[in-house]
Amino acid sequence: MKTLKKYKTKFQKNIKYPEFSTLFHPGDNFYLYVNDEWLKKADIPPYQVSYSVDDEISDIIEKDLFNILNDSQAHAAKGKEPKTFDNKVKDVIGRFVMSSNRASVQNNSIKLLKEEIQKLRCIRSIDDIGEILGSFCRNKIDCLVSAFLHLERTKENESVYTLVITSGSLGLPDISYYKGTAPGKIRTLMSYISLVKKVCKLLEIEDISNIITLESYFASHIQSSLLDESILLKGSELENKFKNFPWCTFFSSYGITSWKDYTYRLQSNKFIHILEKAFQSFQLDQWIQFFILHIILHALPILPPPYDDIDYDFFSKTLSGQEKKIEQKFLTLQLTKQYLTTPLSILYKNTYLKESLKKSATQFIQNIRNSALKQIETNKWLEDKTKEIAKEKVHKMVLSIGWPEYYYKINLPMLQTDNLLMNIYLLSASSTDNDIYLLNKVSKPGKTWNEPSFYVNAFYYNEINEFVIPAGILEYPYFGGSSIGWNYGGLGCVIGHEMIHAFDNDGRLYDQYGLKNNWWLARDNRRYNSITKKLVEFYNNSEVYNIKINGRLTLNENLADLGGVSIALEALKKEIKDLPDKERIYQLQQFFISYAVSWRTKEHKRKQLQSLFMDRHSPPDIRVNNIVVQFDEFYEAFSIKVEHKIYIPPEERIRIF
Repeated sequence: MKTLKKYKTKFQKNIKYPEFSTLFHPGDNFYLYVNDEWLKKADIPPYQVSYSVDDEISDIIEKDLFNILNDSQAHAAKGKEPKTFDNKVKDVIGRFVMSSNRASVQNNSIKLLKEEIQKLRCIRSIDDIGEILGSFCRNKIDCLVSAFLHLERTKENESVYTLVITSGSLGLPDISYYKGTAPGKIRTLMSYISLVKKVCKLLEIEDISNIITLESYFASHIQSSLLDESILLKGSELENKFKNFPWCTFFSSYGITSWKDYTYRLQSNKFIHILEKAFQSFQLDQWIQFFILHIILHALPILPPPYDDIDYDFFSKTLSGQEKKIEQKFLTLQLTKQYLTTPLSILYKNTYLKESLKKSATQFIQNIRNSALKQIETNKWLEDKTKEIAKEKVHKMVLSIGWPEYYYKINLPMLQTDNLLMNIYLLSASSTDNDIYLLNKVSKPGKTWNEPSFYVNAFYYNEINEFVIPAGILEYPYFGGSSIGWNYGGLGCVIGHEMIHAFDNDGRLYDQYGLKNNWWLARDNRRYNSITKKLVEFYNNSEVYNIKINGRLTLNENLADLGGVSIALEALKKEIKDLPDKERIYQLQQFFISYAVSWRTKEHKRKQLQSLFMDRHSPPDIRVNNIVVQFDEFYEAFSIKVEHKIYIPPEERIRIF
């Protein structure tokens, strides 16, 4: 079979084909057979807690992004009035970069934070609390309430932008840290209290660390609210249903004037009722301190030393094992990605991406869709009626590949060159205004989306039956390899994975239009629960550092891994069925090797342990070894025998989709 490319891209030149281990047989530990040599040589950057193949790709993309940042800074420094759209974008990015990179202006952010803290001391009523909650949502400051724009299907070929109002987040990175089940809970909370005390002393304000008890109170309620059924309500209905919530000041501060006329998705009735009670139960001084804590935590990582040192020491070093604070230039890039996502994405697309990449990926992904349809057709446990709807769901999946056809008009504020925190507030508020402009407006699926072209990831959205594949993941080693087996083992499995999410525990609750609809028959559900129980038990027997994997927590992702490989493998087999046996085996080997490479990851131990109770994904080695052993083709390709450690008898191999 001929190679697919005659030249090497910058990704192929810099990301090497694996050197296979001589210490591990493929049948004893396939992940280490493929990746052990890479793991020995790879270094985790000191300002990261892990390093993966996605990071290898991102490193190359980031060189291009740094070129954009440098060019933008040079453009902004000239101080000329920008005429073209690209130059306007460069001017905004450049001013943002200048406010972040120059050490001489960083103290201005501290001054602004102190001013914002003083404003919070003016809270005198529940209406004022509503105003602050709305302001925090507008400025993307994590707190009790979160509001974000969400696209959901309302008709067969129509989606509407809806504002979702839900419980927010607290100071610690996961609710589980407040629970008794979290490893080292007491030690973590004591370190967190110490952080708050240190920062209060630096800011010359009173010690507010006692307010962490209020966070612990809300943690359990946030956890339970996640199980609630979401509902659509007009603003006037919100006002009638939750009379003790200060909606008027909340929405006014958020930036919506005629708020009663819009429709919102409320994620949890229960949590709003909890807040209503809390408004009456807790003293205003407690609310003031609570908000002060959260506005500090939001600003802390971008402030100059010693503030960012304190943030790093706890959140990155203590909790995740990060060895070194992130360098300012990398922080600047990280912040630009976060707050100027679309402008940076547009410049990256216009400068570095070719239409041919999107075209070749689109055809390849169509092959995966066809394979998924075949897999559903031959499924042995779904009822025929359910299969028909499932096939229609795959047919109607919106494929958003590479970058959007167009972007909604974005209004960018005039940024300062000497105050990073102010710029973050301005950009967050501007982003909210762009969201408000789209609120309750109709969108045609697949024309535009928010995920930037430089992302190395993939996403499936149940509510609109759409998956987004940004250009970043269309590069080698996911795609663009020299063999067809390699491409199916990389990008093919990624696409298959996202498609299977349409049929996992969450996805199967939505129909082919993305509307919530219980379309599975009772018999389908019973069989699904029986088969997935085997998968849960299989993963429950895997462990990391003598800690068992939670097969129930990771079920959706394990199911997507298993089904994704199945879909991609069947697509490959269709293409290689007429090849000579030697070439066919080679392509199968390439498939599984590519799949193993796609999960190669080096992590600090603390990060691995943190992931065991926070992450819904299984650890990388388990995502490889537990999956490949379910496929007869793996045993054939690598001559796996009964004496090998990861061998599973044919009758015990699990296949669901």
